[in-house]
Amino acid sequence: MAKAKITLEDGTIVSIEGNPDEVTTILKQFSGPHKKNKRNKKKNTSDKNSTPKTKRKKGQIALLNELIDEGFFTKKRTVKEIVECCSVNKATTIKSKDFASALTRFIRDDKLKREKNESGRYEYFVK
Repeated sequence: MAKAKITLEDGTIVSIEGNPDEVTTILKQFSGPHKKNKRNKKKNTSDKNSTPKTKRKKGQIALLNELIDEGFFTKKRTVKEIVECCSVNKATTIKSKDFASALTRFIRDDKLKREKNESGRYEYFVK
């Protein structure tokens, strides 16, 4: 009697026992470049009764745009102050290093200006 174990894409482990021809036939169905059921697994997104998608978190660029619109950068602000504001007022936890590229883009696009303060840290503000 031939035996085989298959691990499916979802992690399910299937044990197969039978004569060699039966096991070979089943193994061919689950392996190879063609997956018959993969096409049929597409969800119908036009269905009105489908579950709603979860809202994605706002990225750094969207948060910075909101803060500019709200007047947050009328005063000079450090990265630490930006992170604290997002944590407290926007309920979003983003590390200070994650703002680096977004702040650089905003400076390059003239949306924000920056200057070093007395302690050598950059402060960001609207011109």
